[in-house]
Amino acid sequence: MGVDEIITLDDGKEYILLLDCIDGNDKYFLGVEAINNEPSDHYEVFKQVFENGEYYVEEVEDYELLDKLLNDFEDKFDDESAED
Repeated sequence: MGVDEIITLDDGKEYILLLDCIDGNDKYFLGVEAINNEPSDHYEVFKQVFENGEYYVEEVEDYELLDKLLNDFEDKFDDESAED
């Protein structure tokens, strides 16, 4: 699982993974919902989980963690934009 991949949640919604970051031992992704293979204006933050030999994601709902991760994603985006 990585950036630029499209994942499908259990509810059938698809998300394009835009950015990733590591916090402690956990990996997180910023994803945008894809509707008809096009990005929408709905974003989610996901935590990557490895269980029973498979990777899956869980939506992050902790507001303090979301705030920290969104700042991390913003910094990463700024860094990547400066490299271009």
